Amino acid sequence: MDSNHETVYLAALNKCFTGEWKTARQLLEYARTAYNAFHLDRRTLENLLPGMDTAIGRLCSTELVDKASAELEYCRREGIEVISIADDGYPARLAETPDAPLAIFKRGSRKANGSRFLAVVGTRHASQYSKKYCDMLAEHLASLKNKPVIVS
Repeated sequence: MDSNHETVYLAALNKCFTGEWKTARQLLEYARTAYNAFHLDRRTLENLLPGMDTAIGRLCSTELVDKASAELEYCRREGIEVISIADDGYPARLAETPDAPLAIFKRGSRKANGSRFLAVVGTRHASQYSKKYCDMLAEHLASLKNKPVIVS
């Protein structure tokens, strides 16, 4: 299996366990590959993931893999890099956390392993004032000589 194929399954596993990445990493450790995680039988999944019926249903279906494949194609077209936790470019400090996502999405040319980071936490329904303020902040940060990597 090529690494691109495995990336699709990693992205699907990432979507399956959004916010529950510690569980996803445990499943990945057991299965050895994301592809294998999606091809475990239901009984094995029920033993590994007690009470996680929704996740088990997603792992037994091709729907999530199809969605992840479409999402990765979109990222490719839009110049968004998908970095899996197994890739060298994955932020080392993030990988050390037990609930690190299996894949992250990056746009831009900065390396994800630097010393100057600014984390941004937002909302899907930002006010006009918030959007304007973020634009002003981004312009200011872009004008700095030592630009930070902005993580959202």
